Formats: sequence, structure tokens, C-alpha cells
Amino acid sequence: MSSKNAPTIPVAVFDISSSSVGGAHALVKKGAQTTASAISVLAQSRVESVLQEELNIERFVSETLKGIESVATAIRAQDAHHPEYIQVVLASPWYMSQTRTIVYNKTTTFVCTEKLINSLIDKEIEFIITNEKDRFGALGTEYSIVEKQVSLIKLNGYVTHAPYGKSATSLELYITVTVAPKKVLDQCTDLLRRIYGTRQIAITTSAYTTFIATRELLNAPERCALVDIGEEVTDVAFVKDQLFLYQHSFPVGTYELYRAVAEITKIPFTEVGSMLEAYRLQKLAPHNKSQIEKALTTFNTRWQKGLQTIVDEGHYGFALPSTWYTVVDPRFEKTIETILANDPYLSHRADKNLTAIMITPDTIPLVKSVPDTVLDVPLALALLFIDRLV
Repeated sequence: MSSKNAPTIPVAVFDISSSSVGGAHALVKKGAQTTASAISVLAQSRVESVLQEELNIERFVSETLKGIESVATAIRAQDAHHPEYIQVVLASPWYMSQTRTIVYNKTTTFVCTEKLINSLIDKEIEFIITNEKDRFGALGTEYSIVEKQVSLIKLNGYVTHAPYGKSATSLELYITVTVAPKKVLDQCTDLLRRIYGTRQIAITTSAYTTFIATRELLNAPERCALVDIGEEVTDVAFVKDQLFLYQHSFPVGTYELYRAVAEITKIPFTEVGSMLEAYRLQKLAPHNKSQIEKALTTFNTRWQKGLQTIVDEGHYGFALPSTWYTVVDPRFEKTIETILANDPYLSHRADKNLTAIMITPDTIPLVKSVPDTVLDVPLALALLFIDRLV
């Protein structure tokens, strides 16, 4: 970050999760990043969508757009700054990520050039889009590229960080490509421009913002896993040698616990939250307490199964990392921390005892929250990411 006398600029960030929208206005310093200093949050807000027993995609998109407008209205009422830059962060199911290995071999020596690498990547992206065009279903078949990351380059089987101009007979590229339905992105950015006027709007994903924040500002080890648990979906990414290698998702989030409680207790969805809060405060009768604990066991089993499926399907070529950074609603931190730390399957696949590190406001001291307000972690991570760009 720039020196103490560098100017600050107002920014806005919006975190679009699987069933909630968060937003914040903040001040960040502008210029070269040489030392870390605080980012000041001026206003923040988050709204949750109405809990649905079964997802309806049209209602899902409509609720999300309403959430963006509601959050933007709330933070603009709290802070009069006009953001110069807007960062949108997407969680699943708003994007699809593909990690691919591209192999290029020749019988004679060739020179590796930027043009060659870009052509191979563009060809692979075209293949991904052509073959995955129906992946988003009702969200549309027209895509926008959100992220295009080259994780690793090998020439003649050896890793290189300076490939251009070198001669080789084989080239391997490891890339991560993230795409999102253009229709939804256009609706979100059009709405933000109607609210804020013409502004630069950038889009990234929650997994990548967490990767950048943990790598550059939280002293993450070179090998780790990143887990972002939303209301309906969990995103998982794996990092090796500080490279973002793989990310995937499975359709189990915190709302799965709500559904398990409703399933076991037979109470309406609208009453589940209050019952879980009473359980947390140890104010439930023994019978109801037993029901909640049964629901927790059901949720734990479903979530573990989803995570294990990702691990089984992945082709990482290395043992699972022992350090797992996790972002989740504070109400579920203890539950998820216990699952990760005590999962015998993950411990068996990891190279040593697994450590679950919950990313909380205390782990992000560089971001100053609004006084008397608990810092929204996904928004703080987005601000740590945006700090690299402004």
C-alpha cells in the first residue's frame, strides 16, 4: 500500500452469496502497496433472501436483485461518499469454475511466446464454453469470463516463472477459468450503475478474494485449502506453492441445517431461526434440544459427504493440505470448525493433523469496522482484495 500521505479514495464492495447480499462503503489508500495499513469501513449492510424449501430460479434472481438494491440504499443512507470504484464478489451458484491442464507437444523445438500461450488458453476457454453452455440452465447460455488465471507453466517438464523466449519440445499450462451467466451479470451491473451512476465495476469470485487475502495479508502457508460456506452452496479451493490450483462447489450450505431442523421438528421454516438461537443460548427444553442435536448430526453428515465428494473427484497429485481457512456465518463457526477438525476422512488424506482456521473479524485487523458494528468478513476480504487494485 502507499505511504502515510497517500490519498484515500471511496470504494464500494458487494458480496453476492447464494442467498444473501452484503455491501459496504470504505476508504482505501491509493498507490503502490508497500506497507499494510488500515482500510476504513464507512457503512455496511447485509440482507438475507427469504428461505425457500425448494429453489425457484426466477425468484432466486429477483430476490438477489432486490437484495442489492436494498443494501445499496442502506449504505448510501449511512455514508454520503460517492464511490469511485465498485467491486462485486460472486459466490456459487453465480459462477462456474474450471481448472484445466493444457499440454502442447512438438517433435521439434519451438519457442514459447506469449502469443502461443494466449492462443492455447483461448482455445481451451472456447472448448469449455461450448461444452458447458447448458450448465447454468435457466440462468442463460451466454457467458462472461470473470477470471482467467494461469496457475503454473512447465517447459520440458520443469516449472518456470519466465517462459517467454525459451525453447522447448513440451509445454504444460495449468489454468483456472471462471465464467458466469452474462444475463445475470448485466442485470447486477446495470442496477449498480442506475444507483451509483457511471463507475468502474469489477467482478471476481469469493474463492479468489479469499486466496489473495490469505496469501498476501494473513500469512497463509504455501499449501492450504479455502472453504467458503454460503447459505445454499459451499465453495472449496485448493492452493499449492501459493498457486490457486482448483476450486469446486457442492450444494450444501447453512440453510441445509434449517431444512434438517424443519424436517425433524415439523415446525414452519419461519420459526427455525428462533429455535436454533434458543438452542445456542441453552434455553430449549430437553426434548427440543434432542431434536436440534439430531438435526445437527444430519447436517454434519450431508455437509461432510459433499466435501468428501469433492476430494474424491479431484485430481490434485498431492496430499490434502493440513491448513483449512474457512469463511462462514458466525452462528455456524463452531459447528464447521468441529466437523473439519474431527473428520477422520480428511485427516487420513491430509499430510498431517488438520487445522481449521476460521476467518473472523479478529483475524482481519487491517480492516477497521464501523464503530459498534461487527465486521462482515466476506466484505472485509473483498476490501483486502480491492486494496491491491486501487
